[in-house]
Amino acid sequence: MTERDTADPTITSPPPPPAATDVPATEPVGEEAPCGSQVDATTIDDAIAQIAPPMPGVNWVRGETNAGTCSLLIFVALHTEGGTGSSPNQLLLFRGGEFLGTGTACNLSYQMITGASDDQIDVRYRYIVADEPNATPQGEVNVAYRWNGSGIDMVGELPEAVTDGEC
Repeated sequence: MTERDTADPTITSPPPPPAATDVPATEPVGEEAPCGSQVDATTIDDAIAQIAPPMPGVNWVRGETNAGTCSLLIFVALHTEGGTGSSPNQLLLFRGGEFLGTGTACNLSYQMITGASDDQIDVRYRYIVADEPNATPQGEVNVAYRWNGSGIDMVGELPEAVTDGEC
């Protein structure tokens, strides 16, 4: 194995997209948005400020994102600062430089982005089954957040074991 083969597989965020002055006010009708210019760091920070923190006195940190790509539907995964796999996560969704909202109304644990395209973000949520340890959840559900032409639809359902009946 090479050093690259044994490197830490942690996903890192790409560099931030261009400054807000380079972002069009709205997405051109019938045209693709300029590559990599849909969401800037200020817009992401403003969106984070609109949602509750993961827990009192703890902030969100940015995780995986496709901001800076040519995708029209942009996501930014949020993780609990200093958290573990079972700590709260959230998913921010953007299109045309505008914050559309979060993937779910509540913060969920064990969130993993499994795919992204121009109009869909695929997410796997894991959950604890019975009395298994937090470190190895066996429950799993896959959902997609899909652009429907005017908003986002969740394709699939989250079982109560994922949401604790909160969202």
